[in-house]
Amino acid sequence: MDLKIMQMTVSVEEAEISMGRLLEEVEHGATCVITKAGRPVAKLIPFQFARLPRIPGLLKDKLCIADDFDAPLNIASDTHIALDLR
Repeated sequence: MDLKIMQMTVSVEEAEISMGRLLEEVEHGATCVITKAGRPVAKLIPFQFARLPRIPGLLKDKLCIADDFDAPLNIASDTHIALDLR
């Protein structure tokens, strides 16, 4: 599938009037150059979340898992302790 990225150019005045529509277009991959008196002053582009690379062993010796973390829970006594209902 061939995706073409659309780039629009609009004036500041037009951007003020139709910001909602422009943001919707940008959300779907378009870019938008905003001009003032014919000169480009800003560019709306889709936001990309930064994804940090995984680094194996980064938390080594920094996390502690209790030996009994997977032991069955005693719901009755744990509830009393958590709510301090002794």
